[in-house]
Amino acid sequence: MKEKDLEEFAFAKETTVSIAERSKSEDVFAVCLESDDEDLLVPLKIYKIGLRGDKARVIDEEGEAAIYPLSFFMVLSLPEESSKIIEKRLSTDDRKSLALV
Repeated sequence: MKEKDLEEFAFAKETTVSIAERSKSEDVFAVCLESDDEDLLVPLKIYKIGLRGDKARVIDEEGEAAIYPLSFFMVLSLPEESSKIIEKRLSTDDRKSLALV
């Protein structure tokens, strides 16, 4: 490379990047209200989701981790006992979601 070409990249030597520490996502139960593919994410089913800003990390119906808009879900505020029952049901049946209907 010529000296002139290298001058364009001089800023790279002077630029520093800091990566913000990412907090661990919070796992909650939520009802799916909307889906862009109902074979993968079924409306009116309860999913355990990981909150990530305005996104939700979900294990879809094929068992794959996927990211969806948080607006697709309504987060449930459940008593601890109810959460434990749902958690047990999901783990016992090896399910990723529970149908409401």
